[in-house]
Amino acid sequence: VAEFRSLGIYFRRTGNNNEAAYNLKRAVELAEKKLDKNHIELAKAYNSLGVHALTKGSFEDALQLLSKSLAINERMQYPGVADNFNNLGIVLERLGNYKAAEEKYLQSLKSNLATLGFYKQNVADNYQNLGSASYQLGDFDRSLAYFDSALLIFDSIHPEKHPDFASLYNNIGAVHTTKGDAHKAIQFLDKSLAIYDLQPFRNHPDIANIYSNTGVLLLEQGDLNKALSYFQRAYVIRLDNFGPLHHLHARACNYLGDVFLAKKDFDEAYDWYRSALETWMKLPSGD
Repeated sequence: VAEFRSLGIYFRRTGNNNEAAYNLKRAVELAEKKLDKNHIELAKAYNSLGVHALTKGSFEDALQLLSKSLAINERMQYPGVADNFNNLGIVLERLGNYKAAEEKYLQSLKSNLATLGFYKQNVADNYQNLGSASYQLGDFDRSLAYFDSALLIFDSIHPEKHPDFASLYNNIGAVHTTKGDAHKAIQFLDKSLAIYDLQPFRNHPDIANIYSNTGVLLLEQGDLNKALSYFQRAYVIRLDNFGPLHHLHARACNYLGDVFLAKKDFDEAYDWYRSALETWMKLPSGD
């Protein structure tokens, strides 16, 4: 059972989803057939297959499998309870049930604090997830407080430019954006980008989104030259990832038009707006 589960986790992490699904399902089948209903390997098998279902967007399957794992872990007082609660919280958040997600994250946090102490990665992850759920619930101050707790832990356990800081800074920037504090938002988004630009995956589409979102704030603040550089970076990343026939490419062109319009470079603005429109017109209906 453990061998199939380990192979499944390996294939999931390396992107081979078919092999991951096969091996994780085999682990569950063997565990259900050969092991006691309260065996720790059965709980682990349910959890691993549940996480795979979560990553594939099969949220109802994930909910069922993770709940089975949690039931065993709680009944037998196995150490996987905190992970179960956290994973269930992620599923519930993806399903839009933010209050229930918050409750699961709090249960995970309570368990991790009791067994691990404060300055641990899992605890920081709990605080990040709680910050996300609170943000979705519209409690922005509580969201920032949770993110601050995660930041406190990261400051203790990670070097200054660790990638985990980039994600956290981006989340904090998003909260300040929603609160209407553009100055603070730009500060944190810039911190996020400074770290992401050091990573091998610096041309990931998600990073283009941060450049674009920061560019919007800079444009609103009147920092046109910096906004232009950020929109240009988003444009290049999206073009590299999606090519010229994609709605995000059209949006990138449109933002560049907005900057040049604000700079009163009307010919350049027209060219970018026209490029955006031409892209939109070539896209299949519905895109």
